Amino acid sequence: LVCHRAARQKWILQQYMYDTQNTNTSNKTRRKKRSSRRSLSALFLQSQASAAFAIDIHPGATIGAGVMFDHGTGIVIGETAVVGDGCTLLHGVTLGGSGKTDGDRHPKVGRDVLIGAGTSIIGNIKIGNRAKIGAGSIVLRPIPEGATAVGVPARIIGRSLEARPGTNQDTSLLDVGHLATGGGDNADNNKSIRKQQKLESSVVTSTTATLDSTEEQDKDSSLSSDSSDTKKDSHHLCPYQNYTSVRARKGTITFCQLRSILSEYKCIYSKEEGNNINSNNNKKRGIDLQLIGAIFLELDTKHCGYITVNTFQKKAPSVFTKFLSSDIIESIALNTTSNSSSEEQQQATQILVDQVVNKVCSE
Repeated sequence: LVCHRAARQKWILQQYMYDTQNTNTSNKTRRKKRSSRRSLSALFLQSQASAAFAIDIHPGATIGAGVMFDHGTGIVIGETAVVGDGCTLLHGVTLGGSGKTDGDRHPKVGRDVLIGAGTSIIGNIKIGNRAKIGAGSIVLRPIPEGATAVGVPARIIGRSLEARPGTNQDTSLLDVGHLATGGGDNADNNKSIRKQQKLESSVVTSTTATLDSTEEQDKDSSLSSDSSDTKKDSHHLCPYQNYTSVRARKGTITFCQLRSILSEYKCIYSKEEGNNINSNNNKKRGIDLQLIGAIFLELDTKHCGYITVNTFQKKAPSVFTKFLSSDIIESIALNTTSNSSSEEQQQATQILVDQVVNKVCSE
């Protein structure tokens, strides 16, 4: 890390010197040409560190304070990647790009995040603060704050119970509020989920025996099913599959219900909104799925996969205030983006909570 920070200083200095020498060019042209500029001293330090420690960190990557590489061998961090303060990365972690040759293309890891050994996080996606990623996972979609994800592709299995997972280093994922550990109605939900998974596996097993005999017929129909396969693939990559399987009950709010309601609200995201990458100020859109997931996990303290309406009415105002900016809340609840007092913001938050409850009860 010391060698990387020295290389990064050289890298930033080279970019700064180029900007000062080309002040008359447009920003777009300057960024394009600046990306081709390379600091030889920074690349030399990076190559020497890679040869000595088997860790490949691009000089342009941003790494916060208090970051620890446990063992460290095989860690790869791309140019536009960001690692927040207090994170722990075990050996074999890859923060890889989305395939583009330039531009913002690498993951953004929040504060106090634990990333297990052999994990690959690909693309310009965000890993929320206090998240935990299990060993050997492949993360292709954003993970909300406080979530624990594991698998290929990574799925959210619960919420992190520690205040600072990056410091505690719970690599075995013992301090996790698992969705499957609840009782009562949640146990029934899990039984139904297991039955459905067994049924799906039995169907797949029975159908594989007949695939060889019908292979020629399937070639003609495969062309017409490409669009449906794309939709299925995107569903399989969704990290919230364990929560979308929970059935809705009277007097409760599931993740699917909260997602469908909040995603319908169109609001303007400010340019400085850190939770929304590549946002467009002139276009209104629904609340990001990552924010919805963080809100739901914060409310689901019993790890049941649903929230009672009474609990939602009590805790949702403070949770909305924590994860959503005042501009977003006001544009949704009061249809305005003007600055207001704290009392008016609390009123807007309560209006948003009441709107969600009324929609759930009317279903």
